[in-house]
Amino acid sequence: MHRLLTSSVQNFAADERGNVAVLFAFMSTIILLVAGIAIDYARTVNMNSRIGAAADAATLAAGRAMLDGKLNDEEVETLAKNYVRVNAESGSAMQGTYSEPVISLDRELGSVKVDVGVRVPTTLSRLSGRTEMNAPVSTAAVFEQKDVEVAMALDVTGSMSEYTSDRVRKIDALKKSFKLFVDNLLPEHMPDGRKVRVAVAPYSSGVNMSSFAKAASGSRSRDKCVIERTGGAVNTDRPVGSASYFKVHEDQPKDTDNTEGRRDYTCPDADIIPLTDDRAMLTRTVDDYRASGSTGGHLGVQWAWNLISEDWASFWGGDSRPDPYAKTEGDKPELIKAVILMTDGVFNTSFYNGNSSTQATALCEAMRKKNVLVFSIAFGNPPAQAKRTLQDCATPGREYYADARSATDLDAALSKFAGKLTQLRLSQ
Repeated sequence: MHRLLTSSVQNFAADERGNVAVLFAFMSTIILLVAGIAIDYARTVNMNSRIGAAADAATLAAGRAMLDGKLNDEEVETLAKNYVRVNAESGSAMQGTYSEPVISLDRELGSVKVDVGVRVPTTLSRLSGRTEMNAPVSTAAVFEQKDVEVAMALDVTGSMSEYTSDRVRKIDALKKSFKLFVDNLLPEHMPDGRKVRVAVAPYSSGVNMSSFAKAASGSRSRDKCVIERTGGAVNTDRPVGSASYFKVHEDQPKDTDNTEGRRDYTCPDADIIPLTDDRAMLTRTVDDYRASGSTGGHLGVQWAWNLISEDWASFWGGDSRPDPYAKTEGDKPELIKAVILMTDGVFNTSFYNGNSSTQATALCEAMRKKNVLVFSIAFGNPPAQAKRTLQDCATPGREYYADARSATDLDAALSKFAGKLTQLRLSQ
């Protein structure tokens, strides 16, 4: 009996089948818990990233609105909260929930802070007793405002009286889009010491200098228009002087550019506008523009550059004096200088120095070397040659060129450019 009892105890102690089962159950729980933590962590990171992107968008929008001055603090906060909501809730279902955003504004410092709580309910992690994971989001930015000088070389040639694919007269579409651009770019209330100014160089086969014609031509222009200049000042922004006055129609009455056949000279009645922040004057003046003449695009490029060139400061004078190029340099520039070139056709008219497209491209390259950003718009689906010239002129990058086939496209192109300039002006 004693031997039988002893044998039974020894057999029980040696049997490992129950140990394996207990060990498997224990390890399975750990594996499930680790897997659950990994899954819930990934879901939390995804949710945090999603809300973080929404908070970043809200910070930028609030910064723009705050510095624009059109909205009070409460309205800016409401705008920021809406940006969080729209950006967070668009797309696929969220993995968790987020709290009401807390928006902190400091107009004096130009700073915006957005804080959002993020909660993600757990799945398998509940085995550890944890029912949710928290991943708060906090974004902040201080917007260093830059000054902006932008000159627009606008096509007012005869073809601008034609209609777009959406049945709008091109010149009318230009006027509407220009007003939208000015409204988007020029703040209604500019902070003290900051400047955003716009200038306009309308062109056809000449540029109407209005009251500046005498100084630009050496008192030789009879119709207030000028064309190219010759000598060492070609393709530069060198100021006028005894050896660099601009030519006038009486000097060379014939078009030498046979790109699309010979064209007659026409002095447009659309006046040049030096740098200004007067929104009403800008839109009122452009509203009076009429379409006539052929396309001396290089003339528009030349005068758009002159309008923002520091070397022309004394020529324009007063509040229209461009600031120095030095302000555009360095890691944290204080100033953005830009030219926007728009045409609906091939550059086909010049009187000196080769064809219009070649001159325009050389001028664009020269101004880009001086830190001038160049945007360009092909309006109304012009020929491939016109688009190539505009693309060659523009600063490299998709955001600097637009193919605007309709009036609606032109609105979108100028709105995009205004947005780009605003983004650059409000650097974080």
